[in-house]
Amino acid sequence: MVLLAVLAGGAISSLASACSEDGGSAADADTATAPGDTAVTPDAAPEDAVEDTSAVEDTGAVEDTGAVEDTGVVADATTDADAAVEPDAADTAAPPADTLVATDTATPGPWDGPLEPADQPGVNDGRGSYLATHTSCALCHGSSSVADTLHDAAGRPIGMYLLWRSSMMANAARDPFWLAMVSAEAARRPAAAAAIEAKCLRCHAPALAAERELTDGADLAMADLAAGGLTGDLARDGVTCTVCHQLEPDDFGAESSYDGHFEVNPRREISAPHDGLVPGPMANISGYTPVPRDHMRDSGLCATCHTLRTGTLDADGLPESHTLVEQSPYLEWRNSVFTTEGTPGPKAASCQACHLPTVDADGQPITTKVATNPGGGSFPPGVARTPVGRHLLVGGNTLIGGMFRDFPALLNPDVPADAFAATVAAARRQLEQDTARIELLSAAQDGATLSVHVRVTNLTGHKLPTGYPSRRLWVALTARTAGGGVALALGAHDADGRLVDQAGAPLPSELPGGAPLPHADHVTAPDDVVVYEAIMADPQGEPTWSLMGAASYVKDNRLLPEGFSATHPDAAATAPAGIGADADFLGGHDEVHYTLTLPAGVQVAEVEASLRYQTLAPRFAAELFRVRTEAVANFEWFYLQADKAPVVVATDTRAL
Repeated sequence: MVLLAVLAGGAISSLASACSEDGGSAADADTATAPGDTAVTPDAAPEDAVEDTSAVEDTGAVEDTGAVEDTGVVADATTDADAAVEPDAADTAAPPADTLVATDTATPGPWDGPLEPADQPGVNDGRGSYLATHTSCALCHGSSSVADTLHDAAGRPIGMYLLWRSSMMANAARDPFWLAMVSAEAARRPAAAAAIEAKCLRCHAPALAAERELTDGADLAMADLAAGGLTGDLARDGVTCTVCHQLEPDDFGAESSYDGHFEVNPRREISAPHDGLVPGPMANISGYTPVPRDHMRDSGLCATCHTLRTGTLDADGLPESHTLVEQSPYLEWRNSVFTTEGTPGPKAASCQACHLPTVDADGQPITTKVATNPGGGSFPPGVARTPVGRHLLVGGNTLIGGMFRDFPALLNPDVPADAFAATVAAARRQLEQDTARIELLSAAQDGATLSVHVRVTNLTGHKLPTGYPSRRLWVALTARTAGGGVALALGAHDADGRLVDQAGAPLPSELPGGAPLPHADHVTAPDDVVVYEAIMADPQGEPTWSLMGAASYVKDNRLLPEGFSATHPDAAATAPAGIGADADFLGGHDEVHYTLTLPAGVQVAEVEASLRYQTLAPRFAAELFRVRTEAVANFEWFYLQADKAPVVVATDTRAL
């Protein structure tokens, strides 16, 4: 086990994200799951686009047979066909490891390029004094051929384990991007390794964290991921069933619960949002007792890991007087029209309402028995329950999910590839249908001047994108002639997903050492792309891609949720940065004005605007790959083979 052997050797530690979409926990998300996530056919690809055939592998079209190995996630038959420009060989060459930006340091390793990892081990039936692996639950909450149990009205299987197993929640401790980020932070600041490991694993291996907290109090370490026996099984099981369903609700939503400070009850009680539970079967099979508690629908449950603050460390690993809000989707949601706290409005919806929807893929409320007997049949006293949440737990992460789909034997041998494919398809479908809207409010040509007015609307209950600051969303604007020729293209990308100029070369912002693109309200240059993102800053205010070296954000123009108020108690922690005096950057939407000069004699017939999303910005990846550790080299191996094309979230066209 090459990758985990490094973890055991202590060469890897630090905090990348306690609950990032790239190794998620709780509501690991950039988007809100569609209550009725019926597939739609995307707009036809523009004539100037180069079809990305690798996107076909992201469809995750899986026949629903209702068998035990059925994914339980409705298949998505859509594909992307984004404009792509092939890069020159010189553009794709990795920078030498010693060309680090001033704010970063690294420990050189013996790997000059990508390194194929060894298989990660699976998870055995691990049962501790308080926590257990998913195997204690999957026996009765998976899937079977019994039509009235854990199936929706259309007969599709919706077993909790069946849907959860391929989510980023389940794979929080296996995510190769997260492992690489942890490794890189450790290489930069090895003196702080032990403390950072313990905090990082708190939310990525919460079952082991809670078991130790309730027993021997031993510190968490990345070496636990490679351990045998109960330690390794609990660590590798990610955000597993007996964590979330045993959380105490006393301080949900309070600051004391943030940063992974969740509390697991010591009574072996499993919370469920239903009355009239029959405790005997669960107690006999798993040793846990089901207890009716409605707090499973409380967004504060998710906030325990999805409100994360990290303290800034200097180059020697010593703390500085700065704290970065690494992610805050709960606080963003609380300062929106979607909050269910206080006096909820008509749009109120909890995190669970979107990420564990209680309606099926057709938008119909789910009513079903929630458990089979160990043999796959119905319990005689079984009662149909409602509501029942589908444990999809998807956000916007198609990149890392695609790696699990393509290399399940390396990353999680317990889960079939088609399950990961279906989860990726669900995330893609959510991005395409329920995340954002783009509108061309006006488009006109006056001589050689093209004027365009664009409005972008955030449909989610938090910032877009939200979570770990590796994600970005941008506006691609294309002007075409009557014959379909491209007059101007802002926001085009190459095969590696990097933004390119009019000649097809990567913009400086896409390469290490280049200045990030600033927020833009009025665009006049053809290479000024509107990118919604969070760029971290060191204590001196310079951009950095090292989480532990970050003190603030030099840019945070991520789209605000509808209803955002600058006077809300959470506003200071979630305020935008670097937007200047942009008067129409408001809660729920942003408007952008373009005044562009066309080539001589060109007449534009149509303008197209689209929103494109990436889980991992290529610049962020390039900065990571400059730190040479084995886990980084492992992730680079996956990354180079991945489909890095952005997901087209929304499109609008307007004829002139």
